[in-house]
Amino acid sequence: MAPKSKLATLKADLERATNETRTEAATLAKRHEALTRERETPRCALSPAAECLAAVDRLVDEEHARRIRELGVEIASDLSGRFVSNPGSTREFFRGPLLPHVADKQEGLLTLEDLCLLVPDLVKAGLKRVVNEAGASHGLAAEARAKRIAEIDAELATIESQHEELREAARTAGIELPEIEAVRLRREAEEAKERAQFVPYVRGAVGGGAV
Repeated sequence: MAPKSKLATLKADLERATNETRTEAATLAKRHEALTRERETPRCALSPAAECLAAVDRLVDEEHARRIRELGVEIASDLSGRFVSNPGSTREFFRGPLLPHVADKQEGLLTLEDLCLLVPDLVKAGLKRVVNEAGASHGLAAEARAKRIAEIDAELATIESQHEELREAARTAGIELPEIEAVRLRREAEEAKERAQFVPYVRGAVGGGAV
């Protein structure tokens, strides 16, 4: 083979290898983008209606029990009446039963937590009615959603590793491949966070003291 023909062949092989590398990198990037979109479905999906309704019972019962532990004795004491004395006096008198104060002491408003203490069954009924009438689209159970997200995350990590290896190999051949967009944005966000955390220490050092 003549030198010119050999050079042309080598050039063609190099161009073909470069195009194949770029194509493989683009394929990985597209797959990464598709998986990232797919991940939003289980991440944002609502649990099945039955799980939401079961959560109502559990959460209201837990809050009711917590507030009983926190305020139960105090409420019973208010309703029982007690011997008290005026400020600056040692003489006691019996103060009759009082309605307990369970609302927010600053705002004076009842919160949902207060209602869980006072009328848990009504709270449950109200929340369940909201769930049933919301018309929301319920998806996978929480366990299934977590499993699917873990599977997608594992595949995303593999793609990112393969893509970075491809970029490194291409770089040694003088070919610069772009980062996967989501990876680039994540890296830039992490770098910005590190810079923001570093600034106070620099200012403190320049000022001659800790911040």
